[in-house]
Amino acid sequence: MVKAIGLLCILLASIMIVGCGRGNSREPQAAYPTPLITDAEAIAPTTPAPTIEETLETESSSRPNFVDLRVELLTAIFRRAGRSEFTGFYNDYQRSLFDFLLPYREHPAVVFARDLPLGFDAVPNFAIHMKRAGNGFVLVDNQYFLFTCGRWTEESVATFIELVNDFYFDTGFGEFFASQTEHYENITEIFIRDVYSNLNHDWFYAHGVRPDQMRIVINPNHTQTGYGPSLWEDAYGTISASYSIVPGRYNYTGVDWLRLTVHEFNHTFANPIAARWYEENEAFRELSRASVGSIPWYPQSLTMAFEYVTRAYDILYLVENEDADPIPLLLDEMINGFPYIETVFAMITDYELMGIDRLLDFRLRGAYTLGDESHSYTHADGHTVSWRYVNFPEGFRPDPFLVPHRQFGNIFPTDTGDVLYVVCSHNHRQIIIDLGGFRGLRSYYIFPHGASSSSNFVSGVEIEDMIQFALGVDYYVNPEVHEFELSGGNIIRWHVIDLLGAALDIGDLFHVTYGNIFGTQTGDVILVIRDTDGQLYIDLGPGGWHPEIRSYFVLPVG
Repeated sequence: MVKAIGLLCILLASIMIVGCGRGNSREPQAAYPTPLITDAEAIAPTTPAPTIEETLETESSSRPNFVDLRVELLTAIFRRAGRSEFTGFYNDYQRSLFDFLLPYREHPAVVFARDLPLGFDAVPNFAIHMKRAGNGFVLVDNQYFLFTCGRWTEESVATFIELVNDFYFDTGFGEFFASQTEHYENITEIFIRDVYSNLNHDWFYAHGVRPDQMRIVINPNHTQTGYGPSLWEDAYGTISASYSIVPGRYNYTGVDWLRLTVHEFNHTFANPIAARWYEENEAFRELSRASVGSIPWYPQSLTMAFEYVTRAYDILYLVENEDADPIPLLLDEMINGFPYIETVFAMITDYELMGIDRLLDFRLRGAYTLGDESHSYTHADGHTVSWRYVNFPEGFRPDPFLVPHRQFGNIFPTDTGDVLYVVCSHNHRQIIIDLGGFRGLRSYYIFPHGASSSSNFVSGVEIEDMIQFALGVDYYVNPEVHEFELSGGNIIRWHVIDLLGAALDIGDLFHVTYGNIFGTQTGDVILVIRDTDGQLYIDLGPGGWHPEIRSYFVLPVG
């Protein structure tokens, strides 16, 4: 195994933590690139269209069932439309749903969803604003929060609700839903046992959400993230229902699913607080704006404001109910892309701000001093990065092999294990640890990660040099450009990388995403270009459920 990439893989594997969805919610983290899978019918065996009979409802049962017909229906439409946030195949249920939806690629509801300029939380938000009427669905009377984020319009809502009803009847989706009742009940029991039974409902009552207003929805079509929409009788006035929409899984181990459940409920009371602060508190508004760009699925400053306050209350819940130490929780959120979370947490509690020195002390876990001499580097665009070395007493030094690769750099004259305290011209403050170098590039751990992009620490280096560093072997990038147009018009472009006779041992690499558009074989390496960003895709072999779907490890290189 090439040492450079092996180390990076192990380190990257250690940071697959859960973050929160998009818009009014939180997405596991991050951390899966979009599956690059065409929705061509050739990728799965065709099945005959279901018999269109009278729609059946889920049969009554004494077993609890947290799966909501409306949410499953809406996310199924967007899955068939090829929307990236609702693709992916992680279990037999999603395969069954895919097979069921296969004949309906050109259904008007699917075509309409494919062209809508929205997704993520906007989809379940539409679903909870639907209610049953006869054998179909109508919208609830108060639709205010369908339109607050400027994505749904009155015209698109009026058109789509009719198309949703058509899809429901034309496909016999009610029959499919009823046929999955046992599965829904099984995953509900697992969720109740492992997660929901540990939830303190009374804590939310103290924050204005009564237990009878709380609605848990399991969404087995979607296994990676959660959403937190709410129904209100008026604009942030009286709550009708607070939803925590969580993934449907066969098990809930390996991730803090209780925290995700709490997070989605917290949006109900935290979003109004954030909206008021954003309007009235200039300092809060500015820190929300300054954080935009650190996490791509929160592209608006108001959305960042919602996330800041909600995540602060997540931490408060864990402190008050799980006796958690707030410091590592705050540090985790800084790493996740919320560098000012400590300030926001102090706004909802009597927490005393630690400041950068005490946070440094906690993170480095030992005595240290900052060097007296200040160094700086100014990029061609005028952006300046300043730093001082962090000095440690004899016998203590951070182990660079226990922290994950975050960014590349070449402007700091560091050696492996060196620690810097960095201040960028936009006043982002970070700790960086040198993890090692190759041919003029250094690999760095960055804390907090979300405060800056890799371009701050690299100058005059082409993306090809990044690849050389990552692979650790000589290679040749074939200049021929391949491309594929995904549904919705997005173009994916890539180059094939020739390793010039070298072979990568892929045994230790872990699955990150699926794809079937590249035509690669096991061990092949390609460079995928999106805008100015590059990613190495390494083919790990068939995806498991169909021979034409490939599993890929993905490594950012620029």
